[in-house]
Amino acid sequence: LSVIRAVPNGYTLMIANSTGMATNVTLYKALPYDPVNDLAPVALIARIPDMLVVNASLPVNNVGDLIKLAKSTKGGLSFGSAGPGTSQHLSGELLKARLGIELTHIPYKGMAPALNDLVGGHIQLLFSNIPVAAPMLRAGKIRALGVTTKERLEAAPDVAPLTDFGVKDFEDRKST
Repeated sequence: LSVIRAVPNGYTLMIANSTGMATNVTLYKALPYDPVNDLAPVALIARIPDMLVVNASLPVNNVGDLIKLAKSTKGGLSFGSAGPGTSQHLSGELLKARLGIELTHIPYKGMAPALNDLVGGHIQLLFSNIPVAAPMLRAGKIRALGVTTKERLEAAPDVAPLTDFGVKDFEDRKST
């Protein structure tokens, strides 16, 4: 709010993410700011794609396997996120809608507890930023099924984009 209240002289800047600039507007009835009228975007600093990861013991190696498992599991599967309204939560909901599978959202207070429960087998899948998931991927505790970009990433060249599996709308929507 201090940025909004500052004198509009070009000397006060703020770094914002998609949650604060777009998602919150749809989640909350009233915000103390209007991102369209109170703020002016200057530059895109970074894009932070996510990766769909599953517990390593889950009997899936690709999106097709995930669909079959979810459809054959009474009550479907559970997916974690860093909390309600986060990009990981919304990606899980979009995956559920696009694949026509039953997924139950389990919100956590941050990615670390969600990733811990994924490794522990308490949830079956989640979307995670690549740097957060990388140590568990290298250790073989989780497995990557896809990334939320149009093309493969240098950081994960062996992981195909979800769009390669026919999952629409996972095209690097999140920016910081």
